[in-house]
Amino acid sequence: LVGAWIGTDAEINEREIASVIEVARAGHADIVAVGNEVLLREDMGEGELLACIQRVKAALPGVPVGYVDAYYLFELHPRITAACDVVLTNCYPFWEGCPREGALAYMQNMVRRTRAAAPGKRIYGVARFSDRAVKASLTQHGVECIECDLLDRAAIARLPNVGAGVKNLVYMAGHKFGAADN
Repeated sequence: LVGAWIGTDAEINEREIASVIEVARAGHADIVAVGNEVLLREDMGEGELLACIQRVKAALPGVPVGYVDAYYLFELHPRITAACDVVLTNCYPFWEGCPREGALAYMQNMVRRTRAAAPGKRIYGVARFSDRAVKASLTQHGVECIECDLLDRAAIARLPNVGAGVKNLVYMAGHKFGAADN
Protein backbone atom coordinates (compact mmCIF):
# COMPACT_ATOMS: atom_id res chain seq x y z
CA LEU A 1 0.00 0.00 0.00
CA VAL A 2 1.36 3.39 -1.02
CA GLY A 3 -0.49 6.60 -0.30
CA ALA A 4 -0.65 10.18 -1.47
CA TRP A 5 -1.14 12.67 1.36
CA ILE A 6 -3.75 15.12 0.09
CA GLY A 7 -4.43 18.35 1.93
CA THR A 8 -5.14 22.03 1.46
CA ASP A 9 -2.00 22.90 -0.53
CA ALA A 10 -2.52 22.32 -4.28
CA GLU A 11 1.23 22.28 -5.02
CA ILE A 12 1.91 19.59 -2.43
CA ASN A 13 -1.12 17.61 -3.64
CA GLU A 14 0.26 17.67 -7.18
CA ARG A 15 3.66 16.36 -6.00
CA GLU A 16 2.00 13.66 -3.89
CA ILE A 17 -0.16 12.44 -6.77
CA ALA A 18 2.73 12.47 -9.25
CA SER A 19 4.92 10.58 -6.76
CA VAL A 20 2.36 7.90 -5.94
CA ILE A 21 1.77 7.31 -9.65
CA GLU A 22 5.52 7.04 -10.24
CA VAL A 23 6.00 4.58 -7.37
CA ALA A 24 3.08 2.40 -8.51
CA ARG A 25 4.21 2.42 -12.15
CA ALA A 26 7.63 1.22 -10.96
CA GLY A 27 5.86 -1.81 -9.48
CA HIS A 28 6.18 -0.88 -5.83
CA ALA A 29 2.47 -0.64 -4.94
CA ASP A 30 -0.22 -3.28 -4.93
CA ILE A 31 -2.78 -0.74 -3.64
CA VAL A 32 -2.78 3.06 -3.85
CA ALA A 33 -4.57 5.26 -1.35
CA VAL A 34 -5.40 8.78 -2.50
CA GLY A 35 -5.80 10.81 0.66
CA ASN A 36 -6.33 10.05 4.32
CA GLU A 37 -9.18 11.73 6.21
CA VAL A 38 -9.34 14.58 3.70
CA LEU A 39 -13.10 14.83 4.11
CA LEU A 40 -12.93 14.49 7.88
CA ARG A 41 -10.48 17.41 8.08
CA GLU A 42 -12.45 19.28 5.38
CA ASP A 43 -9.23 19.87 3.43
CA MET A 44 -11.17 19.77 0.15
CA GLY A 45 -14.64 19.06 -1.11
CA GLU A 46 -16.00 15.81 -2.48
CA GLY A 47 -15.68 16.91 -6.11
CA GLU A 48 -12.02 17.83 -5.77
CA LEU A 49 -11.19 14.58 -3.98
CA LEU A 50 -13.13 12.57 -6.54
CA ALA A 51 -11.10 14.21 -9.32
CA CYS A 52 -7.86 13.21 -7.57
CA ILE A 53 -9.01 9.60 -7.17
CA GLN A 54 -10.16 9.41 -10.80
CA ARG A 55 -6.89 10.88 -12.04
CA VAL A 56 -4.84 8.27 -10.19
CA LYS A 57 -7.14 5.45 -11.33
CA ALA A 58 -6.79 6.57 -14.96
CA ALA A 59 -3.00 6.65 -14.63
CA LEU A 60 -2.78 3.21 -12.98
CA PRO A 61 -4.99 0.67 -14.77
CA GLY A 62 -4.86 -2.64 -12.95
CA VAL A 63 -3.80 -1.16 -9.61
CA PRO A 64 -6.60 -0.95 -7.02
CA VAL A 65 -7.08 2.67 -5.91
CA GLY A 66 -8.90 3.75 -2.79
CA TYR A 67 -9.31 6.38 -0.14
CA VAL A 68 -8.91 6.31 3.65
CA ASP A 69 -11.40 7.95 6.01
CA ALA A 70 -13.71 7.38 8.94
CA TYR A 71 -16.25 4.65 8.18
CA TYR A 72 -19.26 7.01 8.39
CA LEU A 73 -17.88 9.37 5.75
CA PHE A 74 -18.23 6.60 3.16
CA GLU A 75 -21.97 6.69 3.98
CA LEU A 76 -22.08 10.45 3.54
CA HIS A 77 -20.09 10.45 0.29
CA PRO A 78 -21.39 7.61 -1.90
CA ARG A 79 -19.66 9.00 -5.02
CA ILE A 80 -16.30 8.60 -3.27
CA THR A 81 -17.24 5.09 -2.11
CA ALA A 82 -18.32 4.08 -5.61
CA ALA A 83 -15.11 5.44 -7.15
CA CYS A 84 -12.90 3.39 -4.84
CA ASP A 85 -11.67 -0.03 -5.86
CA VAL A 86 -10.63 -0.43 -2.24
CA VAL A 87 -12.48 1.14 0.70
CA LEU A 88 -10.02 1.81 3.51
CA THR A 89 -11.92 2.71 6.67
CA ASN A 90 -10.69 3.96 9.99
CA CYS A 91 -12.73 2.28 12.73
CA TYR A 92 -11.58 3.28 16.19
CA PRO A 93 -14.26 2.88 18.87
CA PHE A 94 -12.08 4.52 21.52
CA TRP A 95 -11.78 7.73 19.48
CA GLU A 96 -15.55 7.97 19.57
CA GLY A 97 -15.67 7.58 23.34
CA CYS A 98 -16.67 3.93 23.43
CA PRO A 99 -15.52 2.10 26.60
CA ARG A 100 -13.52 -1.09 26.12
CA GLU A 101 -16.42 -3.24 27.32
CA GLY A 102 -18.60 -1.98 24.48
CA ALA A 103 -15.96 -1.97 21.75
CA LEU A 104 -17.02 -5.24 20.12
CA ALA A 105 -20.64 -4.15 19.67
CA TYR A 106 -19.43 -0.78 18.46
CA MET A 107 -17.14 -2.42 15.87
CA GLN A 108 -20.00 -4.64 14.74
CA ASN A 109 -22.04 -1.51 14.07
CA MET A 110 -19.13 0.04 12.14
CA VAL A 111 -18.86 -3.12 10.03
CA ARG A 112 -22.63 -3.12 9.38
CA ARG A 113 -22.55 0.52 8.31
CA THR A 114 -19.47 0.01 6.12
CA ARG A 115 -21.08 -3.01 4.48
CA ALA A 116 -24.23 -0.99 3.77
CA ALA A 117 -22.19 1.88 2.29
CA ALA A 118 -20.04 -0.43 0.15
CA PRO A 119 -22.25 -3.41 -0.74
CA GLY A 120 -20.60 -6.43 -2.24
CA LYS A 121 -17.14 -5.61 -0.94
CA ARG A 122 -15.40 -8.10 1.30
CA ILE A 123 -14.38 -7.04 4.80
CA TYR A 124 -11.22 -8.33 6.42
CA GLY A 125 -10.32 -7.96 10.07
CA VAL A 126 -6.62 -8.32 10.81
CA ALA A 127 -5.46 -8.60 14.43
CA ARG A 128 -3.84 -10.98 16.89
CA PHE A 129 -7.33 -11.98 18.09
CA SER A 130 -6.09 -12.88 21.55
CA ASP A 131 -9.75 -12.81 22.60
CA ARG A 132 -11.32 -15.71 20.66
CA ALA A 133 -14.85 -14.42 21.39
CA VAL A 134 -14.08 -11.24 19.42
CA LYS A 135 -12.89 -13.25 16.43
CA ALA A 136 -15.95 -15.54 16.59
CA SER A 137 -18.33 -12.60 16.76
CA LEU A 138 -16.71 -10.76 13.85
CA THR A 139 -16.77 -13.95 11.78
CA GLN A 140 -20.45 -14.38 12.58
CA HIS A 141 -21.02 -10.85 11.24
CA GLY A 142 -19.34 -11.59 7.91
CA VAL A 143 -15.81 -10.37 8.61
CA GLU A 144 -13.06 -12.58 7.23
CA CYS A 145 -10.63 -12.70 10.14
CA ILE A 146 -6.91 -13.04 9.52
CA GLU A 147 -4.67 -13.57 12.52
CA CYS A 148 -1.60 -11.35 12.39
CA ASP A 149 0.47 -9.35 14.85
CA LEU A 150 0.54 -5.96 13.12
CA LEU A 151 3.75 -5.10 14.97
CA ASP A 152 5.55 -8.06 13.33
CA ARG A 153 6.85 -7.14 9.85
CA ALA A 154 7.29 -10.79 8.84
CA ALA A 155 3.66 -11.52 9.76
CA ILE A 156 2.50 -8.50 7.77
CA ALA A 157 4.45 -9.74 4.73
CA ARG A 158 2.39 -12.96 4.84
CA LEU A 159 -0.96 -11.12 4.61
CA PRO A 160 -3.03 -11.64 1.43
CA ASN A 161 -2.03 -9.38 -1.42
CA VAL A 162 -4.85 -7.41 -3.03
CA GLY A 163 -3.27 -7.96 -6.43
CA ALA A 164 -3.28 -11.73 -5.80
CA GLY A 165 -7.02 -12.11 -5.58
CA VAL A 166 -8.22 -10.11 -2.59
CA LYS A 167 -10.49 -7.63 -4.39
CA ASN A 168 -11.56 -5.21 -1.64
CA LEU A 169 -10.21 -4.32 1.74
CA VAL A 170 -11.52 -2.43 4.73
CA TYR A 171 -8.68 -1.18 6.88
CA MET A 172 -9.57 -1.51 10.57
CA ALA A 173 -6.19 -1.49 12.34
CA GLY A 174 -5.59 0.42 15.51
CA HIS A 175 -3.47 0.45 18.61
CA LYS A 176 -4.69 2.48 21.55
CA PHE A 177 -2.04 4.61 23.20
CA GLY A 178 -0.90 2.94 26.39
CA ALA A 179 -2.49 -0.40 25.52
CA ALA A 180 -0.68 -3.50 26.69
CA ASP A 181 -2.51 -5.89 24.36
CA ASN A 182 -5.20 -5.90 21.71
